[in-house]
Amino acid sequence: MELDALRSAFAATVEQFVAEVNAVPPAAWEQVAADENWTVAAVARHIAWGIGVEAELIAAVLDGRPLDAIYADWANLHALNAENAQGTARCTPADVLA
Repeated sequence: MELDALRSAFAATVEQFVAEVNAVPPAAWEQVAADENWTVAAVARHIAWGIGVEAELIAAVLDGRPLDAIYADWANLHALNAENAQGTARCTPADVLA
């Protein structure tokens, strides 16, 4: 995939994500996703955080820089994700899209 096509696809995905976040009814924001035991708010915040991380990872690869060691330690990464889920369980759509 060419870089311009990748940029376009990434931008379209971000736009779709923003639309989905804005479409979540307020009453649903604190519902818990059974598989992860995270609130909808925490899942949305995790995805938003991940979009930024993915952009950084892509830039590092394109620049020939090494990736952070955390991305090689899945147990530590999962623990960090679980901690973040607890801390963002009650965030708002504005927090997610900030």
